[in-house]
Amino acid sequence: MAKLSLLSLTMCFALLLNSCKKEEGENYVRARYLSDYCPKTGAALVTIIGDPEPDSLIALLNLPQSFQVKDKDFLITYHYDRALDQPDEGKICPDINGPLKIYVCDTATEPTL
Repeated sequence: MAKLSLLSLTMCFALLLNSCKKEEGENYVRARYLSDYCPKTGAALVTIIGDPEPDSLIALLNLPQSFQVKDKDFLITYHYDRALDQPDEGKICPDINGPLKIYVCDTATEPTL
């Protein structure tokens, strides 16, 4: 039993270390937190800061709380999940920036200098 707990703890620690590690070839993009995205509970409104492309707005689920600070820049990887790309039904929002595609954050990390 102790071996199993130690193994589980070791695996969790390894996953945490690797979740923020910028692997070579992994496609991180620079993003900036703007606010909550009202039509979807738990979604953040972020702008993807493009290099050759113009900036674009997306709604992002699963962004850690520590990155949800107004105008905070960070690096993320994310993916699209059709099942999650639906606003909450009947939710009334005071200010909506138009319908946005809702993505899921895979990893978020601080930019390195």
